[in-house]
Amino acid sequence: MSPRTRGRALERARASSVYPPASWLTDPPAGYASLRVSTDIPGVALAEAGAALLGWDLHRAAGLRVVAAGPARTGDTVVVGVPLGPLAWAAPCRVLDVIDEPNQVGFTYATLRGHPEHGVERFTMTTTSGRLTCVVEAVSRPSPALARAVPVVADAAQRFVTRRYLAAARAL
Repeated sequence: MSPRTRGRALERARASSVYPPASWLTDPPAGYASLRVSTDIPGVALAEAGAALLGWDLHRAAGLRVVAAGPARTGDTVVVGVPLGPLAWAAPCRVLDVIDEPNQVGFTYATLRGHPEHGVERFTMTTTSGRLTCVVEAVSRPSPALARAVPVVADAAQRFVTRRYLAAARAL
């Protein structure tokens, strides 16, 4: 995305005030698919992994383009660019919460209008008994326009990007 295109996508996304709640992760609505995957990350400290996650480095390492004002903060809008060859599909999201605890760092975001999915996604880095684990959780369904056009593609794309998140986490 060009700087001009990124700026316009971010401004449109900031104007959106309708998005799903984080509670969907524990109580998904009918018709929405749930996903929860995790991977261990050996040899990395929580502080380092958490900084990479909140700074959008995990998303970038997964091959996505990110337009954000800075690290993830509650209420912030981010536009994630899903590469489609030399172009990118702008996927706007609103950060619903940020987790910054002694044993866990992460955030939850919700999709905004224009995103190819409708739902919420949470990314966390957690230490338990000295093990660092990256967890990605999502509750979503394809946006109406995408569902009508190519319903199977949206599910496959989400699984592909999620695998890329986990691979990027393991490569920290």
